[in-house]
Amino acid sequence: QLTLYYVERGYLNSGATIPEQSISDGVVHIQIIEGRLAEVDVTGNTHLRPTYFQDRLRPDTEEPLKFQTLQERLQLLQQDPLLAQIQAELAPGIRPGESVLRLGVRETTPYEIGFAIANNNPPSVGATRAYLYGLDRNLSGIGDSLGLSYGHSLESSTDDWRVFYTRPLNAQDTTAQLWVERN
Repeated sequence: QLTLYYVERGYLNSGATIPEQSISDGVVHIQIIEGRLAEVDVTGNTHLRPTYFQDRLRPDTEEPLKFQTLQERLQLLQQDPLLAQIQAELAPGIRPGESVLRLGVRETTPYEIGFAIANNNPPSVGATRAYLYGLDRNLSGIGDSLGLSYGHSLESSTDDWRVFYTRPLNAQDTTAQLWVERN
């Protein structure tokens, strides 16, 4: 019944066992095993570091593995613009209660280079501008971004440029951004 209690609440690799013992005075010792996600093995990653996935899927190594929580973390990861596809398989680990998450990923292209023409500026600075821009959404393998853009007015000789760097601070994607521009 104890194992069923854990399983019904989503702790699939947790439960209770009765170890080999000599019973005295009617006392039986029950061993409770709270299962953990011991490893996250990542394959297919070409630009992102394995810790990018491990930190998002297993933020606390001592936390008991709840299937619904893992599922929610995987669904959030599927929405990551750096990833095109994720396949996950939960397998038993080496020790009782341990699980290994085998993660196969396919990343999106982190680079973007483009050219645009826009007419949304005030006429005083030249309403029509041509822009050349470049972006690397994963500069160092941790999901940090570096972007550059240069714009030139087609009606006057004014130029503008922008440079920004964005870095995730934690696995919940809280970010810091440095932005420099001239217009």
